[in-house]
Amino acid sequence: MHCMKRINKKDRHAHIARIWSGLRDTIDKTYQANVGEDAKSLRDYARNQSWSDNLEKLLAEETANERQHRSQRSVRGFSSADAAKLIICGNVLRGSELTAMPSALTFISFRHSAAEANLIGYLVRANVTPEWKDAVSSLDYAECMEASNV
Repeated sequence: MHCMKRINKKDRHAHIARIWSGLRDTIDKTYQANVGEDAKSLRDYARNQSWSDNLEKLLAEETANERQHRSQRSVRGFSSADAAKLIICGNVLRGSELTAMPSALTFISFRHSAAEANLIGYLVRANVTPEWKDAVSSLDYAECMEASNV
């Protein structure tokens, strides 16, 4: 994944907003297709299906992780929320490419939010479009952070 270094901060934010919206759409589509028990487990992640929105909770958790990660340095132009969305989408992308459901060890060896996003990716893999994969792959967290420090 590579950050588009020539993209301005506003366009990078819009790009991340589009991939986040695409993730929400993919989760909704998978849940609404209602194919098997795995799809049913996405109920709390799909929009307007439950009293809670676990994807927003996951975003809040990853945003808090990102703020803690940045606590010793200033980052301009790449918000904690945008970074968290990019991290989650990257983990969903990796999960969508798995051939088997992640093992329970994933939850022990990864940060919880990474494992959760990885599992979501596996569950929605049939509805992940090549365009969304390309959009997520076009940004790299580390390169975006570096470009923001300039």
